Amino acid sequence: MSGLNKLFGGRKKPANQRVKRTATRRSSRSSANQPGRSSGLQYFLLRPLRNSLSGEWLGKWNKRGLPFFSFLAALFVIYIGLVYRYESDERGKRDAQRQLLDVSNTHKSLLSEFETQLQRSKLDEEMADIGLVQPASPPQIITAP
Repeated sequence: MSGLNKLFGGRKKPANQRVKRTATRRSSRSSANQPGRSSGLQYFLLRPLRNSLSGEWLGKWNKRGLPFFSFLAALFVIYIGLVYRYESDERGKRDAQRQLLDVSNTHKSLLSEFETQLQRSKLDEEMADIGLVQPASPPQIITAP
């Protein structure tokens, strides 16, 4: 038995310390059930809120909690960056769709103008083959007397 105590670094405590320790446990349990005192569950639930509002954790968890909080902060910054990138990409897609619609409408209007000119030039060629010439002056209205 003494080999295990040496292995785990423990030693036998005097009996009076063991008794005091159990006595304090019993008294703390009985005081928690007294009226007017908060129960252990309320203390357990409200302790983190109380500690965070008091700022006690800043001094206590510096070495232990700082890497975790820095990890959370890095995740938060990465999340903000990804959201910003997603929104800018969506904005770029929307602008590109507007430009594509504008270019498509311009293309259609130019095609219709070219088609009109092509039909006019074909008509002029066919009229020239027959021997008809388009008059340069506007038509005159003839009135009957």
